[in-house]
Amino acid sequence: MKSKKAISGYQVRNKNNDGIRYYSSSLTDCIKYCPFGCAVWSTVKRTYGIKLRFFWMSPFRKIWYDKYSDVFNIFHIHVGWELMKGEVPVEIVYEPKDEPRKEF
Repeated sequence: MKSKKAISGYQVRNKNNDGIRYYSSSLTDCIKYCPFGCAVWSTVKRTYGIKLRFFWMSPFRKIWYDKYSDVFNIFHIHVGWELMKGEVPVEIVYEPKDEPRKEF
């Protein structure tokens, strides 16, 4: 059985998923700012990479690991890492039904 991912927020985007106009964790806020020609998409968080940092600094301790900032050092060489996360649109939740006003 497939597990369903938790929805992390909502985005107002074009219907063909080109660009983002507005982002919020509340669906009612996104519906309020959704103009005609756009749609509200639900989003989930996704990890898409790891960022590594290598840098040279004076040692605080000779061999040390900091679990809060994910930095490991051996004398002057410090290695840090973190997960790169983003939000991916899943499906259209709301589309406005009104049409734009025609001006003459």
